[in-house]
Amino acid sequence: MKVKQSSIVFGLLAGGVLSSSIAPAAQAGTFTMTARDVVEAECLGSTVCDNVGTDDFFKVTAGSTEDAYKELSGKSVHGVLGLGVSSNGGETVFETGKGVKTDKNHAVKSGDNVDSWGEVDKDEFLKINFDGPGILKQLDLSALYHATLDENGEPEVGEDGKIVRGDFGDRVFEAVKVTANVFGGGVLEGLLKITGDTTATWTTGGDTVQAINLSPSASGGGGSFSVANLFGNSLLTGLNLTPDSEFGRYTIQDSDFTLSKIVVEQTGDVKGVSTSVPEPGTVSALFGLAAAAGLKLRRRPEGDAA
Repeated sequence: MKVKQSSIVFGLLAGGVLSSSIAPAAQAGTFTMTARDVVEAECLGSTVCDNVGTDDFFKVTAGSTEDAYKELSGKSVHGVLGLGVSSNGGETVFETGKGVKTDKNHAVKSGDNVDSWGEVDKDEFLKINFDGPGILKQLDLSALYHATLDENGEPEVGEDGKIVRGDFGDRVFEAVKVTANVFGGGVLEGLLKITGDTTATWTTGGDTVQAINLSPSASGGGGSFSVANLFGNSLLTGLNLTPDSEFGRYTIQDSDFTLSKIVVEQTGDVKGVSTSVPEPGTVSALFGLAAAAGLKLRRRPEGDAA
């Protein structure tokens, strides 16, 4: 029985190490959703688009901070497609110069395009939920512009004392607030702000980095920027995208935007399967513990054996 007990202890400890070492690692998953995915899912004109993107990983909701009815819409500016929010008529992919106007009762009527139509405007939001916790690897936001700039790169002030509107009617450096829901509770916040025709900054937790320009924020451009690893390796369950209130202080045209792409990554650990392999020192320590346990059993008096 002494040998049997020692073998059992040794087997349990060593077996645990070996099984941990050779357990197959779960494959990391990368999930992507684009504005085109939502269009092809025929979700435009609906308030919610569920099971969209890679492996149906995303759910997108259009909403209003004032509880007004909203629906998902598409907006294309110089070939850059983005997802936005509208009061109605969202089933149409609005294009610059080819959109619609609404009267005071929000009834669609013909006419020239309202520059902000089809984008996420003041008092509107886009909410994106994930099918499981993941790391936000990339976010592309579009239709972001600025006022006419003076020689110092600041918004130009006209003779009337007002800021001169830019190519798309904006009087501010447009900005988007990103609020992320953290797995297990809490939120993280960041701000993407336009700083020039091809420059923008991403700020979170006191740190600021440059965003990547995908299309210029100028006449003929789609005003599109991409940010990578927005909140580091934090596990998130979803996002809320809104125009930044500080910069959207003039009209709905200021700080409106669209969502073009989002990428989320899940690791094996996130999926509930550990992919770690013990360090050599850990393995040696466990084997040493098993050997010590066996030696202790050998030294026990014969009368103590079970």
